[in-house]
Amino acid sequence: MKLNELITISPGFHRSVNIKYDLNNPEKVSGFIPTEKSEEIIKHVLSALQGRNNDCASILLGSYGTGKSHLMTFLGSLVSKQVPSSYIYTVIEKIKNNRTKALLQKEIQTETPYLVVPILGSSSIDFEQQLLFSLKSSLASNGVELNINSSFTSALKFIQMWRDKFPEVYGLLERSLKNNLDYGTVSELENNLSEFDTKALEIFTNIYPKLSAGADFDYFSGDAVDVYREVSVELVKKGYRGIFIIFDEFNRVLDTSIKNFDTLKTLQDIAELASRSNDNFRINLLLASHRTIGQYLDKTSNDITNEWRKIEGRFKLFDITNKPWETYDLISRVLQKKDSNAYDIIVHENLQIQKVAQHRRLKDIFDEIPFNTVKNIIIKGCLPLHPVTVFLLPRISGKLAQNERTLFTFLADQDESPMPIFLDQEIKTMDLIRPWHIFDYFEQQLRWTKDDNIKPVYIKTINAISSLPQNAQSEQKLLKTVGIYKIAGNKLNLPCTLEMVKYGIGDNEFLEGLRSLQQNKL
Repeated sequence: MKLNELITISPGFHRSVNIKYDLNNPEKVSGFIPTEKSEEIIKHVLSALQGRNNDCASILLGSYGTGKSHLMTFLGSLVSKQVPSSYIYTVIEKIKNNRTKALLQKEIQTETPYLVVPILGSSSIDFEQQLLFSLKSSLASNGVELNINSSFTSALKFIQMWRDKFPEVYGLLERSLKNNLDYGTVSELENNLSEFDTKALEIFTNIYPKLSAGADFDYFSGDAVDVYREVSVELVKKGYRGIFIIFDEFNRVLDTSIKNFDTLKTLQDIAELASRSNDNFRINLLLASHRTIGQYLDKTSNDITNEWRKIEGRFKLFDITNKPWETYDLISRVLQKKDSNAYDIIVHENLQIQKVAQHRRLKDIFDEIPFNTVKNIIIKGCLPLHPVTVFLLPRISGKLAQNERTLFTFLADQDESPMPIFLDQEIKTMDLIRPWHIFDYFEQQLRWTKDDNIKPVYIKTINAISSLPQNAQSEQKLLKTVGIYKIAGNKLNLPCTLEMVKYGIGDNEFLEGLRSLQQNKL
Protein backbone atom coordinates (compact mmCIF):
# COMPACT_ATOMS: atom_id res chain seq x y z
CA MET A 1 0.00 0.00 0.00
CA LYS A 2 1.21 3.50 -0.85
CA LEU A 3 1.05 6.41 1.54
CA ASN A 4 -1.11 8.47 -0.84
CA GLU A 5 -3.89 5.94 -0.37
CA LEU A 6 -4.17 7.19 3.21
CA ILE A 7 -2.94 10.81 3.09
CA THR A 8 -3.58 13.58 0.56
CA ILE A 9 -3.06 17.33 0.29
CA SER A 10 -6.12 19.52 0.88
CA PRO A 11 -7.30 20.55 -2.64
CA GLY A 12 -7.13 24.29 -1.93
CA PHE A 13 -3.37 24.10 -1.24
CA HIS A 14 -2.03 22.52 -4.40
CA ARG A 15 -0.54 25.88 -5.40
CA SER A 16 -0.09 29.30 -3.86
CA VAL A 17 -3.01 31.73 -3.93
CA ASN A 18 -3.15 34.70 -6.31
CA ILE A 19 -6.01 37.06 -5.46
CA LYS A 20 -6.49 38.14 -9.09
CA TYR A 21 -6.71 34.65 -10.55
CA ASP A 22 -8.20 32.72 -7.62
CA LEU A 23 -10.99 35.12 -6.69
CA ASN A 24 -14.31 33.23 -6.99
CA ASN A 25 -12.51 29.89 -7.39
CA PRO A 26 -14.77 27.42 -5.48
CA GLU A 27 -11.89 25.06 -4.73
CA LYS A 28 -9.80 27.83 -3.18
CA VAL A 29 -12.80 29.02 -1.16
CA SER A 30 -13.70 25.63 0.28
CA GLY A 31 -10.01 24.87 0.88
CA PHE A 32 -9.55 27.86 3.19
CA ILE A 33 -8.59 26.72 6.69
CA PRO A 34 -9.47 29.32 9.35
CA THR A 35 -7.22 29.88 12.35
CA GLU A 36 -8.05 31.71 15.56
CA LYS A 37 -6.53 34.92 14.19
CA SER A 38 -8.20 34.70 10.80
CA GLU A 39 -11.56 34.16 12.49
CA GLU A 40 -11.07 37.44 14.37
CA ILE A 41 -10.20 39.22 11.11
CA ILE A 42 -13.22 37.75 9.32
CA LYS A 43 -15.43 38.96 12.17
CA HIS A 44 -14.01 42.49 11.97
CA VAL A 45 -14.11 42.81 8.17
CA LEU A 46 -17.62 41.34 7.83
CA SER A 47 -18.92 43.70 10.53
CA ALA A 48 -17.69 46.61 8.41
CA LEU A 49 -18.92 45.13 5.12
CA GLN A 50 -22.36 44.59 6.65
CA GLY A 51 -22.49 48.22 7.83
CA ARG A 52 -22.27 47.43 11.55
CA ASN A 53 -19.33 49.80 11.96
CA ASN A 54 -17.20 52.16 9.88
CA ASP A 55 -13.84 50.50 10.50
CA CYS A 56 -13.62 50.00 6.75
CA ALA A 57 -9.84 50.19 6.29
CA SER A 58 -7.59 47.38 7.54
CA ILE A 59 -4.07 46.04 6.97
CA LEU A 60 -3.07 42.39 7.28
CA LEU A 61 0.53 41.99 8.45
CA GLY A 62 2.64 38.86 8.07
CA SER A 63 5.50 37.28 6.17
CA TYR A 64 5.05 35.09 3.11
CA GLY A 65 3.24 31.87 3.86
CA THR A 66 1.05 33.21 6.66
CA GLY A 67 -2.17 32.92 4.65
CA LYS A 68 -2.88 36.59 3.89
CA SER A 69 -3.72 36.00 0.23
CA HIS A 70 -5.95 33.02 0.94
CA LEU A 71 -7.91 34.95 3.58
CA MET A 72 -8.40 37.92 1.24
CA THR A 73 -9.47 35.60 -1.58
CA PHE A 74 -12.00 33.91 0.71
CA LEU A 75 -13.49 37.22 1.87
CA GLY A 76 -13.63 38.64 -1.65
CA SER A 77 -15.27 35.51 -3.03
CA LEU A 78 -17.75 35.49 -0.15
CA VAL A 79 -19.13 38.99 -0.77
CA SER A 80 -18.95 38.89 -4.57
CA LYS A 81 -21.75 36.29 -4.49
CA GLN A 82 -20.23 34.34 -7.37
CA VAL A 83 -19.40 31.14 -5.45
CA PRO A 84 -22.19 28.68 -4.50
CA SER A 85 -22.99 28.81 -0.79
CA SER A 86 -22.20 25.11 -0.38
CA TYR A 87 -18.49 25.94 -0.73
CA ILE A 88 -18.81 28.64 1.95
CA TYR A 89 -20.56 26.25 4.33
CA THR A 90 -17.54 23.95 4.06
CA VAL A 91 -15.53 26.73 5.72
CA ILE A 92 -18.24 27.65 8.24
CA GLU A 93 -18.11 24.09 9.56
CA LYS A 94 -14.46 24.72 10.53
CA ILE A 95 -15.20 28.00 12.38
CA LYS A 96 -14.97 27.90 16.17
CA ASN A 97 -15.91 31.50 17.04
CA ASN A 98 -19.73 31.69 17.31
CA ARG A 99 -19.86 35.41 16.45
CA THR A 100 -17.77 34.88 13.33
CA LYS A 101 -19.96 31.94 12.35
CA ALA A 102 -23.12 34.05 12.76
CA LEU A 103 -21.71 36.85 10.58
CA LEU A 104 -20.77 34.33 7.87
CA GLN A 105 -24.25 32.82 7.91
CA LYS A 106 -25.75 36.31 7.70
CA GLU A 107 -23.52 37.06 4.71
CA ILE A 108 -24.62 33.91 2.90
CA GLN A 109 -28.25 34.95 3.37
CA THR A 110 -27.50 38.38 1.87
CA GLU A 111 -27.97 38.34 -1.89
CA THR A 112 -26.68 41.84 -2.69
CA PRO A 113 -23.01 41.65 -3.79
CA TYR A 114 -20.01 43.91 -3.50
CA LEU A 115 -17.94 44.76 -6.55
CA VAL A 116 -14.63 43.21 -5.50
CA VAL A 117 -11.51 44.94 -6.84
CA PRO A 118 -8.46 42.67 -6.49
CA ILE A 119 -5.10 44.42 -6.81
CA LEU A 120 -1.66 42.79 -6.76
CA GLY A 121 0.81 45.48 -5.71
CA SER A 122 3.42 46.66 -8.18
CA SER A 123 6.56 48.71 -7.66
CA SER A 124 6.58 49.89 -11.30
CA ILE A 125 3.08 51.36 -11.58
CA ASP A 126 1.86 54.51 -9.86
CA PHE A 127 -0.39 53.71 -6.88
CA GLU A 128 -3.27 55.83 -8.15
CA GLN A 129 -3.08 54.19 -11.56
CA GLN A 130 -3.17 50.74 -9.94
CA LEU A 131 -6.39 51.73 -8.20
CA LEU A 132 -7.97 53.12 -11.37
CA PHE A 133 -6.89 50.33 -13.71
CA SER A 134 -8.07 47.62 -11.31
CA LEU A 135 -11.46 49.27 -10.82
CA LYS A 136 -11.91 49.57 -14.56
CA SER A 137 -10.93 45.91 -15.02
CA SER A 138 -13.35 44.70 -12.31
CA LEU A 139 -16.26 46.64 -13.79
CA ALA A 140 -15.55 45.20 -17.23
CA SER A 141 -15.19 41.61 -15.98
CA ASN A 142 -18.50 41.90 -14.14
CA GLY A 143 -20.28 43.40 -17.15
CA VAL A 144 -21.03 46.69 -15.40
CA GLU A 145 -21.38 49.77 -17.61
CA LEU A 146 -21.90 53.20 -16.09
CA ASN A 147 -21.16 56.86 -16.57
CA ILE A 148 -19.76 58.86 -13.70
CA ASN A 149 -19.30 62.58 -13.19
CA SER A 150 -15.52 62.26 -13.46
CA SER A 151 -15.92 61.01 -17.03
CA PHE A 152 -17.74 64.21 -18.03
CA THR A 153 -15.19 66.36 -16.18
CA SER A 154 -12.32 64.55 -17.88
CA ALA A 155 -13.88 65.11 -21.32
CA LEU A 156 -14.25 68.83 -20.61
CA LYS A 157 -10.59 69.04 -19.53
CA PHE A 158 -9.48 67.45 -22.80
CA ILE A 159 -11.47 69.98 -24.84
CA GLN A 160 -10.00 72.89 -22.86
CA MET A 161 -6.47 71.48 -23.23
CA TRP A 162 -6.85 71.13 -27.00
CA ARG A 163 -8.24 74.67 -27.23
CA ASP A 164 -5.31 76.13 -25.22
CA LYS A 165 -2.34 74.01 -26.30
CA PHE A 166 -3.19 72.01 -29.44
CA PRO A 167 -5.12 74.21 -31.89
CA GLU A 168 -4.77 71.68 -34.71
CA VAL A 169 -6.47 68.98 -32.62
CA TYR A 170 -9.13 71.49 -31.52
CA GLY A 171 -9.75 72.40 -35.16
CA LEU A 172 -10.16 68.71 -36.00
CA LEU A 173 -12.72 68.48 -33.19
CA GLU A 174 -14.69 71.38 -34.65
CA ARG A 175 -14.68 69.84 -38.14
CA SER A 176 -15.65 66.40 -36.81
CA LEU A 177 -18.65 67.87 -35.03
CA LYS A 178 -19.60 69.97 -38.08
CA ASN A 179 -19.53 66.90 -40.35
CA ASN A 180 -22.10 65.21 -38.13
CA LEU A 181 -25.23 67.36 -38.10
CA ASP A 182 -26.58 65.73 -34.94
CA TYR A 183 -23.50 66.58 -32.92
CA GLY A 184 -23.83 70.38 -32.79
CA THR A 185 -20.96 72.77 -32.01
CA VAL A 186 -18.09 72.53 -29.57
CA SER A 187 -19.84 75.02 -27.30
CA GLU A 188 -23.02 72.94 -27.31
CA LEU A 189 -21.03 69.78 -26.59
CA GLU A 190 -19.35 71.47 -23.62
CA ASN A 191 -22.65 72.71 -22.23
CA ASN A 192 -24.19 69.25 -22.49
CA LEU A 193 -21.15 67.61 -20.88
CA SER A 194 -21.40 70.14 -18.05
CA GLU A 195 -24.97 68.96 -17.46
CA PHE A 196 -23.85 65.30 -17.45
CA ASP A 197 -25.72 64.50 -20.65
CA THR A 198 -24.92 60.86 -21.51
CA LYS A 199 -25.57 61.51 -25.24
CA ALA A 200 -22.87 64.20 -25.19
CA LEU A 201 -20.42 61.80 -23.52
CA GLU A 202 -21.19 59.19 -26.16
CA ILE A 203 -20.48 61.73 -28.92
CA PHE A 204 -17.17 62.71 -27.31
CA THR A 205 -16.20 59.05 -26.86
CA ASN A 206 -16.89 58.33 -30.55
CA ILE A 207 -14.84 61.29 -31.75
CA TYR A 208 -11.92 60.92 -29.33
CA PRO A 209 -10.01 58.16 -31.25
CA LYS A 210 -9.85 60.43 -34.34
CA LEU A 211 -8.16 63.09 -32.23
CA SER A 212 -5.73 60.85 -30.35
CA ALA A 213 -4.13 58.54 -32.92
CA GLY A 214 -6.74 55.82 -32.37
CA ALA A 215 -6.63 55.65 -28.58
CA ASP A 216 -9.92 55.07 -26.76
CA PHE A 217 -11.20 57.63 -24.26
CA ASP A 218 -10.42 56.48 -20.72
CA TYR A 219 -13.45 57.04 -18.53
CA PHE A 220 -11.29 56.50 -15.47
CA SER A 221 -8.70 59.20 -15.82
CA GLY A 222 -8.72 61.75 -13.04
CA ASP A 223 -8.58 61.60 -9.27
CA ALA A 224 -8.86 57.98 -8.10
CA VAL A 225 -10.70 58.80 -4.90
CA ASP A 226 -13.34 60.85 -6.74
CA VAL A 227 -13.76 58.05 -9.26
CA TYR A 228 -14.17 55.41 -6.55
CA ARG A 229 -16.77 57.47 -4.72
CA GLU A 230 -18.78 58.14 -7.85
CA VAL A 231 -18.59 54.53 -9.03
CA SER A 232 -19.68 53.33 -5.60
CA VAL A 233 -22.72 55.62 -5.66
CA GLU A 234 -23.69 54.37 -9.13
CA LEU A 235 -23.13 50.74 -8.12
CA VAL A 236 -25.64 51.08 -5.27
CA LYS A 237 -28.22 52.15 -7.87
CA LYS A 238 -27.38 49.02 -9.87
CA GLY A 239 -27.96 46.60 -6.99
CA TYR A 240 -24.50 46.44 -5.40
CA ARG A 241 -23.67 47.25 -1.79
CA GLY A 242 -20.48 49.03 -2.77
CA ILE A 243 -16.80 48.34 -3.50
CA PHE A 244 -14.46 45.99 -1.63
CA ILE A 245 -10.78 46.58 -2.48
CA ILE A 246 -8.42 43.72 -1.63
CA PHE A 247 -4.85 44.89 -2.19
CA ASP A 248 -2.20 42.18 -1.83
CA GLU A 249 1.56 42.81 -1.76
CA PHE A 250 1.00 46.41 -0.67
CA ASN A 251 4.57 46.34 0.64
CA ARG A 252 5.71 46.65 -2.98
CA VAL A 253 4.07 50.07 -3.11
CA LEU A 254 5.70 51.07 0.17
CA ASP A 255 9.10 49.82 -1.00
CA THR A 256 9.20 52.39 -3.80
CA SER A 257 6.74 55.12 -2.81
CA ILE A 258 7.27 55.76 0.89
CA LYS A 259 8.74 59.20 0.04
CA ASN A 260 6.09 59.99 -2.56
CA PHE A 261 3.59 62.65 -1.43
CA ASP A 262 1.13 61.67 -4.17
CA THR A 263 0.95 58.08 -2.90
CA LEU A 264 0.62 59.36 0.66
CA LYS A 265 -2.27 61.66 -0.26
CA THR A 266 -4.12 59.05 -2.32
CA LEU A 267 -3.91 56.46 0.45
CA GLN A 268 -4.96 59.01 3.03
CA ASP A 269 -7.93 60.13 0.94
CA ILE A 270 -9.22 56.66 0.13
CA ALA A 271 -8.91 55.56 3.78
CA GLU A 272 -10.85 58.68 4.76
CA LEU A 273 -13.46 57.91 2.11
CA ALA A 274 -13.83 54.35 3.40
CA SER A 275 -14.38 55.65 6.95
CA ARG A 276 -17.28 57.79 5.67
CA SER A 277 -19.14 54.86 4.10
CA ASN A 278 -22.92 55.05 4.44
CA ASP A 279 -26.09 53.79 2.75
CA ASN A 280 -25.43 55.93 -0.35
CA PHE A 281 -21.97 54.52 -0.99
CA ARG A 282 -19.81 51.95 0.74
CA ILE A 283 -16.09 51.36 0.20
CA ASN A 284 -14.04 48.84 2.16
CA LEU A 285 -10.27 48.58 1.89
CA LEU A 286 -8.19 45.57 2.95
CA LEU A 287 -4.41 45.76 2.40
CA ALA A 288 -1.80 43.04 2.96
CA SER A 289 1.83 43.82 3.73
CA HIS A 290 4.87 42.16 5.26
CA ARG A 291 5.53 45.09 7.58
CA THR A 292 3.69 48.02 9.10
CA ILE A 293 3.93 51.42 7.43
CA GLY A 294 5.97 52.61 10.42
CA GLN A 295 8.68 50.05 9.69
CA TYR A 296 9.34 51.68 6.31
CA LEU A 297 9.97 55.16 7.75
CA ASP A 298 13.62 54.94 8.88
CA LYS A 299 14.97 56.88 5.92
CA THR A 300 12.23 59.50 5.55
CA SER A 301 12.10 63.09 6.75
CA ASN A 302 10.22 64.00 9.91
CA ASP A 303 7.43 65.68 7.93
CA ILE A 304 6.77 62.61 5.80
CA THR A 305 7.14 60.30 8.80
CA ASN A 306 4.52 62.24 10.74
CA GLU A 307 2.09 62.19 7.81
CA TRP A 308 2.52 58.45 7.22
CA ARG A 309 1.97 57.73 10.91
CA LYS A 310 -1.29 59.68 10.75
CA ILE A 311 -2.35 57.58 7.77
CA GLU A 312 -1.44 54.33 9.50
CA GLY A 313 -3.67 55.43 12.36
CA ARG A 314 -6.65 55.30 9.99
CA PHE A 315 -6.17 51.55 9.52
CA LYS A 316 -6.97 48.66 11.80
CA LEU A 317 -3.80 46.53 11.95
CA PHE A 318 -3.96 42.74 12.17
CA ASP A 319 -0.87 40.60 12.64
CA ILE A 320 -1.90 37.37 10.92
CA THR A 321 1.23 35.48 12.01
CA ASN A 322 0.18 32.30 13.79
CA LYS A 323 1.72 30.96 16.95
CA PRO A 324 3.81 27.84 16.21
CA TRP A 325 1.21 25.52 17.74
CA GLU A 326 -1.51 27.09 15.56
CA THR A 327 0.68 26.40 12.53
CA TYR A 328 1.15 22.78 13.59
CA ASP A 329 -2.64 22.38 13.62
CA LEU A 330 -2.88 24.06 10.22
CA ILE A 331 -0.26 21.69 8.76
CA SER A 332 -2.19 18.71 10.08
CA ARG A 333 -5.35 19.98 8.38
CA VAL A 334 -3.56 20.52 5.07
CA LEU A 335 -2.36 16.88 5.25
CA GLN A 336 -5.79 15.30 5.05
CA LYS A 337 -6.30 11.71 6.18
CA LYS A 338 -8.51 9.56 3.98
CA ASP A 339 -8.90 7.07 6.81
CA SER A 340 -9.30 8.05 10.48
CA ASN A 341 -7.06 5.09 11.36
CA ALA A 342 -4.32 6.11 8.92
CA TYR A 343 -1.58 6.38 11.54
CA ASP A 344 -2.36 3.01 13.10
CA ILE A 345 -2.30 1.38 9.66
CA ILE A 346 1.07 2.99 8.88
CA VAL A 347 2.86 2.04 12.12
CA HIS A 348 1.49 -1.49 11.86
CA GLU A 349 3.34 -1.86 8.55
CA ASN A 350 6.39 0.23 9.43
CA LEU A 351 7.74 0.02 12.98
CA GLN A 352 10.41 2.69 12.27
CA ILE A 353 7.70 5.33 12.13
CA GLN A 354 6.54 4.35 15.60
CA LYS A 355 10.11 4.51 16.88
CA VAL A 356 10.38 8.15 15.77
CA ALA A 357 7.24 8.93 17.79
CA GLN A 358 8.76 7.53 20.98
CA HIS A 359 11.85 9.72 21.30
CA ARG A 360 12.49 10.87 24.85
CA ARG A 361 13.09 14.53 23.86
CA LEU A 362 9.75 15.13 22.12
CA LYS A 363 8.28 16.69 25.26
CA ASP A 364 11.20 19.14 25.40
CA ILE A 365 10.92 20.11 21.74
CA PHE A 366 7.20 20.85 22.02
CA ASP A 367 7.13 22.03 25.61
CA GLU A 368 4.55 24.76 24.85
CA ILE A 369 1.73 22.29 24.15
CA PRO A 370 0.30 19.29 26.04
CA PHE A 371 1.92 15.99 25.10
CA ASN A 372 -1.45 14.55 24.13
CA THR A 373 -1.64 17.29 21.48
CA VAL A 374 1.90 16.41 20.37
CA LYS A 375 0.78 12.83 19.77
CA ASN A 376 -2.43 13.72 17.94
CA ILE A 377 -1.37 16.80 15.96
CA ILE A 378 2.42 16.57 15.51
CA ILE A 379 3.01 12.84 15.24
CA LYS A 380 -0.24 11.54 13.77
CA GLY A 381 -1.61 14.66 12.08
CA CYS A 382 1.56 15.90 10.37
CA LEU A 383 2.79 12.61 8.94
CA PRO A 384 4.87 12.19 6.69
CA LEU A 385 6.77 15.12 8.27
CA HIS A 386 9.34 14.15 10.90
CA PRO A 387 8.42 15.83 14.24
CA VAL A 388 11.56 17.98 14.13
CA THR A 389 10.61 19.07 10.60
CA VAL A 390 7.21 20.14 11.95
CA PHE A 391 8.95 22.17 14.68
CA LEU A 392 11.36 23.82 12.24
CA LEU A 393 9.07 24.54 9.31
CA PRO A 394 7.13 27.58 10.65
CA ARG A 395 10.30 29.03 12.16
CA ILE A 396 12.41 28.69 9.01
CA SER A 397 9.54 29.83 6.79
CA GLY A 398 9.14 32.93 8.96
CA LYS A 399 12.82 33.79 8.45
CA LEU A 400 13.22 32.90 4.77
CA ALA A 401 9.89 32.59 2.95
CA GLN A 402 9.39 34.44 -0.32
CA ASN A 403 6.39 34.52 -2.63
CA GLU A 404 7.42 31.36 -4.50
CA ARG A 405 8.73 29.45 -1.44
CA THR A 406 6.63 29.31 1.74
CA LEU A 407 5.51 26.84 4.37
CA PHE A 408 2.49 26.03 2.22
CA THR A 409 4.43 25.50 -0.99
CA PHE A 410 6.78 23.20 0.94
CA LEU A 411 3.74 21.09 1.77
CA ALA A 412 1.85 21.26 -1.50
CA ASP A 413 3.92 22.41 -4.50
CA GLN A 414 3.61 19.72 -7.16
CA ASP A 415 6.98 20.50 -8.77
CA GLU A 416 9.46 21.48 -6.06
CA SER A 417 8.01 20.18 -2.78
CA PRO A 418 9.33 16.86 -1.44
CA MET A 419 5.75 15.93 -0.48
CA PRO A 420 4.51 14.30 -3.73
CA ILE A 421 7.51 11.92 -3.79
CA PHE A 422 7.02 10.94 -0.16
CA LEU A 423 3.29 10.39 -0.53
CA ASP A 424 4.07 8.03 -3.41
CA GLN A 425 6.19 5.77 -1.13
CA GLU A 426 5.29 2.23 -0.17
CA ILE A 427 4.36 2.35 3.51
CA LYS A 428 6.52 -0.65 4.41
CA THR A 429 9.71 1.06 3.22
CA MET A 430 8.76 4.74 3.65
CA ASP A 431 10.87 7.37 5.32
CA LEU A 432 9.85 10.76 6.73
CA ILE A 433 10.48 14.25 5.42
CA ARG A 434 13.43 15.26 7.56
CA PRO A 435 15.00 18.61 8.56
CA TRP A 436 17.63 18.52 5.81
CA HIS A 437 14.81 18.64 3.25
CA ILE A 438 13.98 22.12 4.58
CA PHE A 439 17.59 23.19 3.93
CA ASP A 440 17.34 21.94 0.34
CA TYR A 441 13.95 23.55 -0.29
CA PHE A 442 14.93 27.01 0.98
CA GLU A 443 18.51 26.94 -0.29
CA GLN A 444 17.97 29.72 -2.83
CA GLN A 445 16.61 31.98 -0.09
CA LEU A 446 19.53 31.00 2.13
CA ARG A 447 21.99 31.84 -0.63
CA TRP A 448 20.63 35.37 -1.10
CA THR A 449 19.73 36.23 2.49
CA LYS A 450 21.22 39.38 4.02
CA ASP A 451 20.53 38.25 7.58
CA ASP A 452 23.81 38.50 9.51
CA ASN A 453 22.83 35.57 11.74
CA ILE A 454 21.89 33.22 8.90
CA LYS A 455 24.46 34.03 6.20
CA PRO A 456 27.60 32.80 8.06
CA VAL A 457 25.91 29.51 8.98
CA TYR A 458 24.88 28.92 5.37
CA ILE A 459 28.33 29.74 3.98
CA LYS A 460 30.06 27.48 6.50
CA THR A 461 27.65 24.62 5.71
CA ILE A 462 28.01 24.96 1.94
CA ASN A 463 31.80 25.20 2.13
CA ALA A 464 31.92 21.99 4.15
CA ILE A 465 29.59 20.23 1.72
CA SER A 466 31.59 21.40 -1.31
CA SER A 467 34.70 19.71 0.10
CA LEU A 468 32.94 16.32 0.05
CA PRO A 469 32.57 13.89 -2.87
CA GLN A 470 29.21 14.16 -4.66
CA ASN A 471 28.24 10.66 -3.53
CA ALA A 472 28.77 11.47 0.18
CA GLN A 473 25.02 11.63 0.78
CA SER A 474 24.97 10.82 4.51
CA GLU A 475 27.62 13.41 5.24
CA GLN A 476 25.72 16.08 3.28
CA LYS A 477 22.47 15.30 5.08
CA LEU A 478 24.21 15.53 8.46
CA LEU A 479 25.79 18.89 7.65
CA LYS A 480 22.50 20.29 6.32
CA THR A 481 20.72 19.11 9.47
CA VAL A 482 23.28 20.86 11.66
CA GLY A 483 22.99 23.97 9.48
CA ILE A 484 19.18 24.18 9.62
CA TYR A 485 19.19 23.63 13.41
CA LYS A 486 21.57 26.57 13.83
CA ILE A 487 19.62 28.76 11.43
CA ALA A 488 16.42 28.11 13.42
CA GLY A 489 18.30 29.18 16.54
CA ASN A 490 16.05 27.46 19.11
CA LYS A 491 18.74 26.20 21.46
CA LEU A 492 16.39 25.50 24.36
CA ASN A 493 13.86 23.36 22.48
CA LEU A 494 16.14 22.02 19.77
CA PRO A 495 19.81 22.15 20.82
CA CYS A 496 22.29 21.18 18.12
CA THR A 497 23.62 18.18 20.02
CA LEU A 498 24.69 14.80 18.68
CA GLU A 499 21.52 13.26 20.12
CA MET A 500 19.18 15.74 18.42
CA VAL A 501 21.04 15.68 15.09
CA LYS A 502 20.88 11.89 15.18
CA TYR A 503 17.14 12.06 15.86
CA GLY A 504 16.60 14.43 12.93
CA ILE A 505 18.66 12.53 10.36
CA GLY A 506 18.07 8.92 11.46
CA ASP A 507 20.38 6.41 13.16
CA ASN A 508 22.04 4.82 10.12
CA GLU A 509 22.60 8.03 8.17
CA PHE A 510 23.95 9.72 11.30
CA LEU A 511 26.48 7.00 12.17
CA GLU A 512 27.71 6.69 8.60
CA GLY A 513 27.92 10.46 8.09
CA LEU A 514 29.57 11.19 11.44
CA ARG A 515 32.24 8.52 10.97
CA SER A 516 33.13 9.88 7.53
CA LEU A 517 33.20 13.52 8.69
CA GLN A 518 35.45 12.65 11.63
CA GLN A 519 37.82 10.82 9.32
CA ASN A 520 37.95 13.86 7.05
CA LYS A 521 38.29 16.17 10.09
CA LEU A 522 35.26 18.26 9.13
